[in-house]
Amino acid sequence: MTSPEAPRPDPPSDGGDRHSSGPGDAAARLTVSDSASPVLGLHPRALSHPVCPRAKSMWRLNALITNSVILAVLVVAALLWEPVRIWSLILAAVTIVSALVEIFLAPSIRYRVHRWDLTDQAVYARSGWVTQHWQVAPFSRIQTVEAKRGPVQRMFRLASVKVTTASASADVTIVGLDEQDADSLVQSLTEATQSTLGDAT
Repeated sequence: MTSPEAPRPDPPSDGGDRHSSGPGDAAARLTVSDSASPVLGLHPRALSHPVCPRAKSMWRLNALITNSVILAVLVVAALLWEPVRIWSLILAAVTIVSALVEIFLAPSIRYRVHRWDLTDQAVYARSGWVTQHWQVAPFSRIQTVEAKRGPVQRMFRLASVKVTTASASADVTIVGLDEQDADSLVQSLTEATQSTLGDAT
């Protein structure tokens, strides 16, 4: 009797910006894995595909915009309303510390954590940085697949793929994909869903 094949470990990542978005590379990354979990959703699996390295720049810009708006509101409040000045300044200091963490530390951690995979049964995703969030959507439960591009994502030629299932709690979202990879993944998932017999309602 042979022992089952161990899951493939995540490929090492040095946080660099090596990434090719050519059609050939996209097709290679979308190849179905051969180490699918025997029972979907019960055990986290090693995920093969990282998101695009440009996602780190997107996360930095998002953090900069969000924290700048919050800081501006707090500074205005401190200048105009003396009763809340001390609390506004305290919150402003906390916001600055939070911004430094989210801009300089969090993107690299997120890039190492955010991964996805496509098997012959389901699509998997892992996200987060302080805590990790695992998602899995079996093909038989997928209802819709779409690629989304917000203003900041378009700046970095990125997109997100959202997979909607029969249960909202089982939806899968993959953030930070190269635009071509996102389109290829949407096409692959659409074809796999159409060819899978099952109840998706």
